Amino acid sequence: MPAFQIEAKYDINRGSLHIDKGQMFTININLNGIGPNNLFNNPRCFNQLKQQFQNQGIFLSDADMRVPFNWNIKKL
Repeated sequence: MPAFQIEAKYDINRGSLHIDKGQMFTININLNGIGPNNLFNNPRCFNQLKQQFQNQGIFLSDADMRVPFNWNIKKL
């Protein structure tokens, strides 16, 4: 099961949600063959990613999540 470290490149402010620049999240994806480049583009992977963000109390719109230049992604 691939694991990724996702880091916010910029401050993200959406109403009461605030993510600081440099804040990191560890995400596990239950799909093989997923890499940093297709983490947000695979629909099944994106749904798992969104669920794991929500489990950590982060509720972003799909558009905010999919903007690749908002995140540094490293495979662990």
